[in-house]
Amino acid sequence: MASLTAPFIETQLVVTGTNYFLTIAETSDQNGITRIEIGPYYFDGAEGQKKYPESATNELVPAGWGPIHWVQESDGSSWLRFDGGKLVPSDGNRVFQFTSNFPPSNEGLAKLTVWRGTRSETFRLSVPDYNQKPPIRNSRRDSFGLGQVYQKWGCMPQVILCATIITAILLTLKK
Repeated sequence: MASLTAPFIETQLVVTGTNYFLTIAETSDQNGITRIEIGPYYFDGAEGQKKYPESATNELVPAGWGPIHWVQESDGSSWLRFDGGKLVPSDGNRVFQFTSNFPPSNEGLAKLTVWRGTRSETFRLSVPDYNQKPPIRNSRRDSFGLGQVYQKWGCMPQVILCATIITAILLTLKK
């Protein structure tokens, strides 16, 4: 029977949220790891129309693996999933890395599930806690708190200033 080195998740607080580093390896030569899921999470909304609290940012996956993404099951559960690859013993330790605006939690229903084809193994690790309110300041997707100028006109004042400086330099060089 295949076994794993115990998956290990290390978290680090960064400017854009919490960075999750998942280290995992297959320790025998069975089928190999084919999918990794984090969940289940339950959100309001009809199947196919749920709004997820965020789109976790994929930072690193082993070659051949797809980025982390949300999937929704017919029973209403939602999962963060890495798939599309296969880890075998000769691959050694591999790192999956993603960033979430939500801090880690060891409580609740969510857990890490590792799949080998149709067979799964579940681990209780620190995973994003989507049961709490989303952060007020989301530095990856909005401009809340950045001031009225940025909220009204975006980067236009900086573009105009740079264009004015470049024009002045070009006029000075022509003389």
